Amino acid sequence: MAASAPSSIFFPQPISQSKGPHLSPLSLPLSRSHPLSLKSHRPSNLRIRCSSSGDGDSSDIPIEKKYPAFPTVMDINQIREILPHRFPFLLVDR
Repeated sequence: MAASAPSSIFFPQPISQSKGPHLSPLSLPLSRSHPLSLKSHRPSNLRIRCSSSGDGDSSDIPIEKKYPAFPTVMDINQIREILPHRFPFLLVDR
């Protein structure tokens, strides 16, 4: 079933004005494609990309174990000497 709309929406009639400059109405193209004809007939690759896991081995390894840890720059005791009142700050990387 196709929805029908008044033809005046798609093809506006010129408005006659006796006073002032003549303003042309918004011109729309005469040929309009049906919205369903614009739909692609190829299957979407989105489902394939989302469902494929890529490497089967990498999904079993947790993210914490995949990459090496950053090297430690400062020890906890060194941070406590600099910022003794900031103990919760020490737990950021844990």
